[in-house]
Amino acid sequence: MFLSARSGLCRLTADSRACPLSNTRSWQWDYLNGRTGSICPGPVGANYTGADANLLVEYKMQAAGDTDACSGTSCSGFCTTFTSNPSNCGACGTACATGQACVSGTCNGSSCGAGQTNCNGLCVNEQTDPNNCGACGSVCKQGTSCNLGVCTIPCPSGQVLCSGACVNTQTDTKNCGGCGIVCSVNNATPACQSGACAIQSCNPGFKDCNNNPIDGCEINTNSDPKNCGGCGIACLSGQTCSGGSCACTGGLSLCSGACVNTATDPNNCGACGNVCTGPNGAFCTSGHCFQVPCPSGTYSCGTYCAPNGTLCQ
Repeated sequence: MFLSARSGLCRLTADSRACPLSNTRSWQWDYLNGRTGSICPGPVGANYTGADANLLVEYKMQAAGDTDACSGTSCSGFCTTFTSNPSNCGACGTACATGQACVSGTCNGSSCGAGQTNCNGLCVNEQTDPNNCGACGSVCKQGTSCNLGVCTIPCPSGQVLCSGACVNTQTDTKNCGGCGIVCSVNNATPACQSGACAIQSCNPGFKDCNNNPIDGCEINTNSDPKNCGGCGIACLSGQTCSGGSCACTGGLSLCSGACVNTATDPNNCGACGNVCTGPNGAFCTSGHCFQVPCPSGTYSCGTYCAPNGTLCQ
């Protein structure tokens, strides 16, 4: 008598249909006489209650042509398959660890949960397991812990572990406010203040004129006519900003805050502040002052009127 490959229930042997364990009562007789609930005497006087309902079903299956052949392998009276049974994986009695599956006769870790790996028959998280840190069998030294698959020393108070290093996310520009948050500002050296990116200093020639670290030091004070040499320093109309200083264009000169042509300006004739004068007025030509037409009896000698009949001095 053994377990049926078809139903897993006890069934009678094909030849004698004897009771299990060398019992003597014939279950065939019980079946043919319609008995149920009978007791099959066991060895050394032990009694085994016969599960007649199951046995009769099996006997009927046998009588209908069901065979006793096991399609796999018999292990302790059970018909099993070594290729897929986790209790008998590859051989009778070879049991897979909890959580593992039997695949092609080998205990396989593919049945481990998400984020876990089969290490020597156990499902572990290589990201946090100190005995399998980053790989099966990689054991962290005493006093260290496994973080993201790397053995590390626990961080001191006020610091956190980022990419295997202890950092202060309140001041670290590469982990500002959290791991991996990198501070980067235009035309400046970045800083991390209280977990927020800020500007430590602007590059030479640049200023943060809007006090907004998001766009960094956005103004080039060497060339911006509205912020020439510093925030809010605006050049006059017609001027440009060069090297941080306002300059006039087109050959003009800056005199008293205005761009003038010293070749023709009577108030700045030839140089800033050189004013052309004369009794009847004066004008500036090629950077030289000339009086307006001289009165009767005189003639112009450039910057003055000389009496007729005399030579210009």
